Amino acid sequence: MQLSDLWPRGRALSDLRSLEVEPVREQRGSRRLMFVVAIFVPVIMFFVLPLIFYRLPMLLNLQYGLTTTVTAPYVLRAVLVCLVWFGVAIGIVMWPSRRATGRRDWTPAMLWIALVGFSLVGGVLSLAHALIRFPSSLEELVNQLAFAPVVGVILGVSQLGRLRRRGASGITVALVCVLMLFDLAVTLAIPLALAKVGPAAVGAIAILYGLGVVNGSWRRPLLALLLVVPLMVVALPLKDALRQDLYGGHAFLRGGRAALAPLRSSLAATARQIREFDPQAAGLRAHQTTGAPQVALFIVGQALSRINRLADLAYVTELTPAAVPYARGATYRPLLTKLVPRALWRNGPQEVAGQWYGHRYKFLDPEDTATSVNLPVVTEGWINGGWIGVIGSAALLGIVLRIIWTGWIGENSAPGNVMLGMVVVASATDLESNLSLILGGVIHGFLLYWLIDVCIRRVGARVSGPAA
Repeated sequence: MQLSDLWPRGRALSDLRSLEVEPVREQRGSRRLMFVVAIFVPVIMFFVLPLIFYRLPMLLNLQYGLTTTVTAPYVLRAVLVCLVWFGVAIGIVMWPSRRATGRRDWTPAMLWIALVGFSLVGGVLSLAHALIRFPSSLEELVNQLAFAPVVGVILGVSQLGRLRRRGASGITVALVCVLMLFDLAVTLAIPLALAKVGPAAVGAIAILYGLGVVNGSWRRPLLALLLVVPLMVVALPLKDALRQDLYGGHAFLRGGRAALAPLRSSLAATARQIREFDPQAAGLRAHQTTGAPQVALFIVGQALSRINRLADLAYVTELTPAAVPYARGATYRPLLTKLVPRALWRNGPQEVAGQWYGHRYKFLDPEDTATSVNLPVVTEGWINGGWIGVIGSAALLGIVLRIIWTGWIGENSAPGNVMLGMVVVASATDLESNLSLILGGVIHGFLLYWLIDVCIRRVGARVSGPAA
């Protein structure tokens, strides 16, 4: 490896724009569209797919193993609620703006340092976060820094493009490829092996968004996203099998308390579940069969039972306000304190919306004080104030995302812009969570990586300049 491969001599900071990867002519608004698609489309599927595969009335599981049904009128109302919420949020983010967002370029040397640092230091932190339980004051910070390998993948893609154009040595290219493989392992493979599909899915979505921005085209990332969807659909029932047969019915417990069972028994149990699976009993528009079709129905059924947020929303709109009164902003109160990081306020209020929601609507047994039920931001809007809550929560999230996009991300593929976009996408795409969790994650992640970007650019500006 030669020094010129790492930092070309004679390059001044003003020449950085020519070093940026721009192989494809940018189309105005295309990257904003990628940003919106990456954030909103995955969770939209949680409301659309159940409508396609489940018959009406929809079945819904409640406490003590009981089930109820949600009739067509309330399902249609839930669909209308989704249309309004996503329409308002997406419309605010996509509304045209004349403001030009500045490029956040990094010098070639700092780009190398960031790639190695994000991959190695971030990779170690990501592994530690997956396996070790940190004190509550550090948990949030470590969780944010554990995202660094995801950014490292895109930095590696950018570096490979530059190295190929300059005809760099094979050793340098091999080094970048090794770092990228390590990043992909800690971002995707290890979370899946630990039966944690959520972090892997978020990482995959952020990587696809980053690839789309760097390449300047949405077609390949969209195709890749279509390929990732069936992978995640398969991963969801696989997660349940791993939890049941390898980790004693729970997710991998950090601290090494998970007990492993023989893989053969795990596979045998899954095969038995496939044979016994009854699509009709699960509420699907299909009948029990054999062979590959039965395997496909089992996978679809297991995945949909996990991501069916439409039935929850329809059930909530039926009960509220007819039987259960509006919460009148109760779940939004943590927004007043959520902006303060846990590291600065160790004994700050805890997030209990999942427990509150599960007991209020009888998803959880009364004695269950440990389980947290996902409260999607769309459903949360209706719970708090009906149509006013739906429109208000969508507008608030849309405004925050729009401000960050127009102020710091924009239609740029500079490393700093791409990094901030990926961080916001990863934090905001988890719309299965309530608003305070989403906004807290978005703002904390954005501020942390904005500081990292500022430090990288300032250090790069100090050391760069014409060669002596």
